Amino acid sequence: MKVKATVAGSSIVVVQDEPSSANFYKGVGLDLKAAREIASKARPWRWIFALAKDGASLIGTKESVFVTMDKGVITVDNNYAREARWNRLFR
Repeated sequence: MKVKATVAGSSIVVVQDEPSSANFYKGVGLDLKAAREIASKARPWRWIFALAKDGASLIGTKESVFVTMDKGVITVDNNYAREARWNRLFR
């Protein structure tokens, strides 16, 4: 996934910088047809971070989608958000 990062005050905002792809959603229990349907309905992902005190992590929120499937009917909740953390792997 291509992303674009900007700094806004003390926040680091990272946004999906390409259209949603079925590849973002393919996985266990989802075939390509379902993944394509989800991608067509899904909002772009966005992370809003602040630098952790240790300087080795970004902590904040990920705004993405929550997908449910009931009897073959796919529902995409574009208001889904959860806590997120990115850890530095190398210095």
